Amino acid sequence: MDQDRTQIHKRLLELALEIIYLLTGQDHVVVTKRSLAQSRGVTEPPSRPMTHQRNHEQKILELTNKMMSLLTGEVPEYSTVSLSMEEWEYLEGHKELYRDVMKGSNHPHPSQGRK
Repeated sequence: MDQDRTQIHKRLLELALEIIYLLTGQDHVVVTKRSLAQSRGVTEPPSRPMTHQRNHEQKILELTNKMMSLLTGEVPEYSTVSLSMEEWEYLEGHKELYRDVMKGSNHPHPSQGRK
């Protein structure tokens, strides 16, 4: 699992560097700084609580949205909502009903049942 995460991080850095190149026309490299613990021979990164990880992921999403706004010139008119896999599955199953409600059509959907 850590190997998958490392590969994801590596790919994200590669993509970020590619974006920087496209924006500036200059190549850049990532230099990894060694922490004090690593210089003392400790190779294990400190474990972080899930809330810390979730905060990092949320911050990454916010920064990505800011980048998209800068690149497109559009200001998003939405808020970011994080959903669990179960919530996504529920939404997928009710996508047409949601679409109907948002469009304002009051036609009953087959999954709602008819009265």
